[in-house]
Amino acid sequence: MIIGIADYALPRLRLATPVRDAEALAAMLADHHGYEIRLIRDREASRAALVQLFEVELPALLDDTRPVVVYFAGHGTATDSLDEPRGYLVPADGGGDAASLWPMADLARALDRLPSRHLLLLLDCCFAGAFRWSASRDVAAESPPTLYRERYERFLETPAWQVITSTAHDEQAPDVVGGLAVGKRDAGGHTHSPFLQALLRGLAGAADLFPRHADGSTGDGVVTATELYLYLRHQLETTDAAPDHPQTPGLWILPRHRKGEYIFYVPAAVLALPDAPTLSLKTSPYRGFLIYKERHAALFRGRRAATEALRRHVEHQPIAIVVGSSGTGKSSLVRAGLIPALRQAHPDWHILRPIRPGTAPLATLEAALAAPTPAAAGATVLIVDQLEELFAVPEASDGWSDSRSFERATERRRFLARLSALACAGFRVVGTLRADLEPAIEASPLGDHWERARFALADMTQDELREAIELPAAQRGLTFEPPAMVDRMINSVMTMPGALPLLSFTLHTLYVDCLRRATQDRKLIEQPETGAGGIARALREHADRIYAGFDDATRGTMRRVLLRMVRVQGGRGGRGGTIARRRVPLAELEAGE
Repeated sequence: MIIGIADYALPRLRLATPVRDAEALAAMLADHHGYEIRLIRDREASRAALVQLFEVELPALLDDTRPVVVYFAGHGTATDSLDEPRGYLVPADGGGDAASLWPMADLARALDRLPSRHLLLLLDCCFAGAFRWSASRDVAAESPPTLYRERYERFLETPAWQVITSTAHDEQAPDVVGGLAVGKRDAGGHTHSPFLQALLRGLAGAADLFPRHADGSTGDGVVTATELYLYLRHQLETTDAAPDHPQTPGLWILPRHRKGEYIFYVPAAVLALPDAPTLSLKTSPYRGFLIYKERHAALFRGRRAATEALRRHVEHQPIAIVVGSSGTGKSSLVRAGLIPALRQAHPDWHILRPIRPGTAPLATLEAALAAPTPAAAGATVLIVDQLEELFAVPEASDGWSDSRSFERATERRRFLARLSALACAGFRVVGTLRADLEPAIEASPLGDHWERARFALADMTQDELREAIELPAAQRGLTFEPPAMVDRMINSVMTMPGALPLLSFTLHTLYVDCLRRATQDRKLIEQPETGAGGIARALREHADRIYAGFDDATRGTMRRVLLRMVRVQGGRGGRGGTIARRRVPLAELEAGE
């Protein structure tokens, strides 16, 4: 369904390129992609005609076996609102007042009633990004994983309802119609709009960006909607075709979208889709209770915004301390997020191997600093993970004397003073700290830096949690059954502070269950413990099964060992206080004769 409006009833709204754009796209889709075309131009696209088309004619014409592309080129408008601007398309007879416009929300509702399994909406107009408030949600548009044959086949079977817009919601031009801002579409001397030019190149094969092959070539013969969006965004953000009218494309999904992708085939290309790799315990996409390290960067998802913000923080501040409650992923953010980001942005920076204070903080620090530094290195980055270990002074009941505790406190002050001195000497110092120990750091030798050094790590949003759950699975060619289980897991985690390790543990458990079934269906199947409130229960049941497998003597040992791993800080007479994790040195568990 191709719509181009250049000849508006109001002369001041007439445009140069939309009809040429519509005709060129129609030719591309018909000649090279086998589409049946319905082309609507200029005065044919009145408001009444568009409503009749989308609400009456198309529902009767379509079925769920044929994919549908809808393209609109013309004027777009949006209300002046920073929170939720309402977007409108301007029909050929529109523009005189608000009532003559066609709300994007009405278009979204009409599309939702179409009997199609796969639909792609392309809006090439000013303020097109205002459609996001008519869509379900935005999506993570990162470099997609390798498109394995199994995943491709699921794309064909699973509903895909995606939207690509040519501009952001606030990219406005100066014209005004009936109190609504209307952008002025300027061809800039080009035959087509910048968006359409890039779109034609992308559909011809230039958007077949992934995978990247060893010989420098790219592609597998398939262009997904996500690939197309990434290509369009790169082209429009780097083009100088219209420097006075910057364009930022957007990618959204409609409510009926599930886990599919709208697909185009590269003309004359042969599909080159590999089979998904064999699954094993070593290829689990989830780390369970283990932190993500630099080598797991490809699986570390959902913290893109935090990673970028932390990278900028480190670039501008000599000290950066990531602060957050236990279980928010501070260590993983630094190791699997920040370090790869710094290596990419600053290849000349020298990043020392991350350390933890442990039981001998100063010796550990000096050993790290003794590592050779390349002569041509830029900044040197020192990473001290889990600074809370500096404050883990055991009580007398742990066999520590008062004098040893005093020595530990002295060593802690010297350690923190050394970090301060390194920062003043040109190092970039990065640390992680549990939030309840902020007051202790403020009163330490790092106190003078604290206000500038502090980097608060917030809990993950629903969309970020979705990325963290779904994208690692996609890299292994895995799917969730039923798909709605992802929403249930997200809802469970959102009400449980510090639950990221529990979530990762649960996902790893589902992966192990997939291996044990040995059916090669590559499905992570919902279990009772993955429902609301069940993630914490899954861990308890897992521990209970281990505990039940021991004899009485070993159960007693297990109970005592576990109790060593927590402590109560503060409170009186055994009441109140805060339960905190305690790291247990292996030496405490090694018995004598």
